[in-house]
Amino acid sequence: MSRTERDRARWQSRLAETTIDALSSMAYKLALIAAGRYDATATLWRKSTWDVAAGDLLVREAGGRVSAADGTALRYDEPRRRLASVIAAGPALHAVLVERLGDGATTR
Repeated sequence: MSRTERDRARWQSRLAETTIDALSSMAYKLALIAAGRYDATATLWRKSTWDVAAGDLLVREAGGRVSAADGTALRYDEPRRRLASVIAAGPALHAVLVERLGDGATTR
């Protein structure tokens, strides 16, 4: 996640057993997941669709899952070009992250 979100997040206790690296660029984080260099990314802060769309495709083509924190599909065809949250990971880890983060606990 981003450095700011890592430092300010109120939901870190839900991920207590994880190691959280601070990286910028949502597109870069998604590419790292698709390449198998990271296990997951999660953000509960709004992201622009253009920061996510290409990385979403990369993760899906690599066999991963990308969704909103509640598990619903991301939509790129809406007039409002902001996504409320993004979770990306392999299928098993994705399900765990949705379970832990998907109750609407937004941080910003």
